[in-house]
Amino acid sequence: MHSRVVLLIVSASLIGIAMASFGLHVLALAWLLVATMALLSIADDGKPSTKTWISGSLGAVGVFVFASRWGIQASAGGSILDEFIRLSHAVHLDIFVFLAGLYLVVNTFAYSGFIGDLAWKIVKRAEGKLGRIMVAIMLLTCLLSGIFDGATISTIMGIITLTILLSSGMQTKHIVQILLLLVVATNIGGVWFVLGEPTNILAAAKLGLSPFFFIQYALFFALPAAGLCSVAAWRIVRRYPKIRSDRPEIEVLLEGISLRRAHAGTGTLAETMESIGTVEIRSLAEMARIVEEEGLPDFEAALKAGIPRQKVHAALSVNLNSEVLAKGLIDFYHYRAEDNPMADLVLGDLLHHVHQEYRDRTRSRNLIIASGVVLVALLVAHAFIPAMPTWSSTVLAGIMAIAAVQPNARRYILAQTRHNMTEAFFLVAIFITISELNLAGGFAVFGNAVLHIGGPAVTGIGILTGSALLSAVADNVAVMDILTNLIVNHADWSFFALAAIVGTALGGFVSPIASVQAVIMATVIRRVTKISFARWVAMTIGWFSILLAASIVILLAMHALGLPPRMALPVTTGAVGH
Repeated sequence: MHSRVVLLIVSASLIGIAMASFGLHVLALAWLLVATMALLSIADDGKPSTKTWISGSLGAVGVFVFASRWGIQASAGGSILDEFIRLSHAVHLDIFVFLAGLYLVVNTFAYSGFIGDLAWKIVKRAEGKLGRIMVAIMLLTCLLSGIFDGATISTIMGIITLTILLSSGMQTKHIVQILLLLVVATNIGGVWFVLGEPTNILAAAKLGLSPFFFIQYALFFALPAAGLCSVAAWRIVRRYPKIRSDRPEIEVLLEGISLRRAHAGTGTLAETMESIGTVEIRSLAEMARIVEEEGLPDFEAALKAGIPRQKVHAALSVNLNSEVLAKGLIDFYHYRAEDNPMADLVLGDLLHHVHQEYRDRTRSRNLIIASGVVLVALLVAHAFIPAMPTWSSTVLAGIMAIAAVQPNARRYILAQTRHNMTEAFFLVAIFITISELNLAGGFAVFGNAVLHIGGPAVTGIGILTGSALLSAVADNVAVMDILTNLIVNHADWSFFALAAIVGTALGGFVSPIASVQAVIMATVIRRVTKISFARWVAMTIGWFSILLAASIVILLAMHALGLPPRMALPVTTGAVGH
């Protein structure tokens, strides 16, 4: 981490402590939250460790500020279990458990070849026309995100789309734009039905809203999102030629290499070289740079980085548990670089090995697909049984999926899942600061201010805009929980509830921490490039502005038509977790 980042962290911390010393504890916590977002936007180098250091350091200062004014809360009776439950609510432990199970399911699906096969079936059906493919994917994502959990749809559609785009020769910046459009589609595109978002389910449970409320009224806000995503995606890909509808042989080969590594129980080639200890650190750094910037397979990057052929062969033999396959890959690389016709013969021999292993891998596919069915069924059941924790669906499905694969592959899949989870750890400190602000009454003050800014139409706009902006930097479920508590006794609560549902979904794509879908997509994007907090916001702010303006116009039109009509005050219920 650069010294400039450390200096900024120290400066922001001292400002927060100074505010608290003057008795402005709520403002100090708000400052620390804003400072965290600002530092992430200008200092994020794409490394999970940097993000965790930023949020963790300022989060620790926030704990100090909160404790100096309100103390560390103790549960009744001093029960360790009660303390754990309170802390798990503050850090949203259920979100991390949900993510771990979801990553496990998706990584196992990818291992089985199901996602790759599905991607190429889509390409074949669309005859390789990228415009047609992307429009279909965007519309399908908006549709499915209302029926199933948006995080699940974001993960699967993200990997399918990335698989297709990597074979199109598309520029990295355009690939990132397409993947970010998927985040838009899974957030605002999913408001049209109660099952689409945790915020939808929470609002329905606390306010007694029926599924038809979302279809009748929220659907109108999902349509502009579907249109924007489709048109924007089409404009991005229209400059690229159609792609082959048959999967490229080199992709089949690289997928087979990943399988070999799974069975060998090893990680990356760089890790194997480092463990052997015969390659200079600067050569490994150059190899990592080539993989990151040029997107080459690691064995090609190693040779291009100048690592001797015999050392690459030795490490690759261990990495793939096959000297023959290692020699074939290196020979293929050199023959292809020389335009030697022998490259095609070597590739054919390599593919013979890969196809046999691919058939072995797909034998477990039925049970893996069954785990996906269980996942979807439990997510749907959660909408009707809110007391059932959402994370139970992904955990149970993940256990089923990992049990279906061969034992040697489980170690690799679990390691991949662990790596995915490190991307989300920086959220822990941010969630704690948000929880402290909530306990200190900061959000309630903000909500009450919005609720009394004018008549119903103006207040509705304030709720929509305020919840959208707040959800971009805070957990949108917490925002919805607070808003429902504030509007539940207001005569126009149904109109305000609609504004809150749309607003919390609208803010879910603006930043890489705005929603679970955004966190997941940041991990998918990391497969092709680093994307900083600032770059993410810069790429999404235009879409956000368009959809916010469209949502305000639709909200005003609905108010003019008296929609949704005033309803009887709901019977209040307790807070429902997600």
